[in-house]
Amino acid sequence: MHYKLLAASLLMCLVACSTVRNVSPPPIAVPNKLTENDVELAILMAIADRAVSPKLTAGEKGTDSHLSMVNDPASNSARRQKASWYFEDRGPRIVYAGFQDRQFYMRVAVRYDARNVNMEIVDSRGLKQSEDKIHKRAFVWLRQLEQRVRRALGTPASRV
Repeated sequence: MHYKLLAASLLMCLVACSTVRNVSPPPIAVPNKLTENDVELAILMAIADRAVSPKLTAGEKGTDSHLSMVNDPASNSARRQKASWYFEDRGPRIVYAGFQDRQFYMRVAVRYDARNVNMEIVDSRGLKQSEDKIHKRAFVWLRQLEQRVRRALGTPASRV
């Protein structure tokens, strides 16, 4: 009898446990000849899920003019209503992206230089985040952003 209760408890724990280790994905290599400005622009456009402007040449200062498109309050508000990534903030060599899906939220720090892009989940709500664990869905969403960034980095690289 005790074995059945123990087995049932163990099975419930295995089924209910939906957290995994919170480990940042490996760095994304930046194609040669891209500047930090190119990388930042690619990240911003990836967050907004928009193509990098074909009018920009490699190294051209376009980030500030494109930031208004990425940081449109109406667009970001609409994005937060559905499962989507949106721009939150930026600083030197870092862009913060938010993700909202119903009651789930996470904030990702996207750190970059001319060689690598690194992503790290820095905050969340509703995803059971602890020191070293987070809900497994967080990595599904993070992978979506990672794929967008990879695709966006390829766009300016193809023009160099």
